[in-house]
Amino acid sequence: MKLRTKSCSVKIIAMVLSLLSWVTAYNIVEAAPANDAKAAYAKMLKRHPRIQIDDYSFYDAAFSMDDKSYVNRFALCDLDGDMIPELITETPVNFRWFIERIYTFEGGKVKPYKFSNGGEAVFNNCATANGGYYFYICDRNHVHNVYSGGAVSEEYAYAVSNKRLVDIALPNDCTDLRLHYFSNSKKNRKKLR
Repeated sequence: MKLRTKSCSVKIIAMVLSLLSWVTAYNIVEAAPANDAKAAYAKMLKRHPRIQIDDYSFYDAAFSMDDKSYVNRFALCDLDGDMIPELITETPVNFRWFIERIYTFEGGKVKPYKFSNGGEAVFNNCATANGGYYFYICDRNHVHNVYSGGAVSEEYAYAVSNKRLVDIALPNDCTDLRLHYFSNSKKNRKKLR
């Protein structure tokens, strides 16, 4: 009887170990595309390094550099639910002008996310004359872009459909996710890898 118990115990332990190895292998396979995306994002961010704008220039609403391809901050968010996060970048031009861009990882490459009309998902939030913008992702993975200035207030919302941002009627039950942005530094790019 004791021999049979040991044999059963050994079989059970073997089955548990087999299951654990399968689950671990499955998680590694699932994580691989996300890790590939993060490594590719790190390379792309390195090609668009952060710049330092002095306070005098930054707080001048007329200040603008010709080359606005630099990225000072970035965040990751899986907008389309495919387990591969999208890259959201922020380029401050001056205190009233911020450019938000969304990228995805597809076919082994970093590509700009697109609007439904085929244009790149770039939010050129320039309010140098008046007001200000607020860009955010909500808890339902909608992309929101809000402008307020004087008596005018406008909010646009986009949902993901077939890997594109599509205009939607403004939902009334969205909550800001409060994306965690990182400085585009060597240390933070290294964390992505």
